[in-house]
Order: sequence, then C-alpha cells, then structure tokens
Amino acid sequence: GELRVWASYTEVRNEHVRDLLSPRGHSSLRVADHPQLGVCVPGLTEVPCGSAEDVGRLLNYGARRRAFGSSLLCSDPSRSHAIFTLRVQQTPPAASAEEAAAGAGARATSARIHLVDLAAAERAPVDVLRAEGRPGDRGG
Repeated sequence: GELRVWASYTEVRNEHVRDLLSPRGHSSLRVADHPQLGVCVPGLTEVPCGSAEDVGRLLNYGARRRAFGSSLLCSDPSRSHAIFTLRVQQTPPAASAEEAAAGAGARATSARIHLVDLAAAERAPVDVLRAEGRPGDRGG
C-alpha cells in the first residue's frame, strides 16, 4: 500500500475565501457542498507532501502570506479564520493479477484533517476554558 498526503491552506475574512498556498493568491474562491466529497472549495490549491518537513514548510509559508496579506490590507490577521487541511489517502497493497483483471480488490481509504485558527473574536477566553475543567487543569 501507499500513503499519500496533500495540504491546503485557506483564509476566510468577511465571507471572502483566500487560497494561502496559491502563488496567485486566489481571493474569489467559494465554498461548495459536493454530493460525494462533502464541503469543498473548488479551485483550492492542494500541494502533495512527501514528509513532515513539507507539511511544516507549507504551514509556515501560508502563515507568512496570511500576515503579509493582512498588512497590505491594513488589517489584523487575528480578524480572519484560517483552515489548514491535510488530505490523507491510504491505498491497499497491490491485488494479485487475477483480482486486478477481475476488477476486485480493496478501495483506497481517505480522510481530511482540518486545523482551524478562529478569529480572535471567536475564541473562548482562557478563564472560560478553565471553568469548563479542561484536561490538565488543576482547577485553581
């Protein structure tokens, strides 16, 4: 089998969607609800990742673009939401020649992992999190 990973990075500000990994910096993207794929952003850049270092570089690149774009707009990056998505696909080991000829065999398994940075106004205050008794909180 083979494990493949792709990354995308999106900024949402005032209902405008911006692609943080596109060299062109698409800002007119829209969110759609696809019948098979679920929620998606058509035209969003997905970059293949071969290592954890690739993922880290893309995360840093997008974060710099987010901060730079905000400074050009004289706006604060904490006023936008950011979504870094990893799409992971695991393909099964190769089927035997007979199974492949018959079209049999296991299908690929895939998942999406979304890391979301909410705008500052949407974040819960630290004292609220403590009051909810989060793990590791000693209640004091």
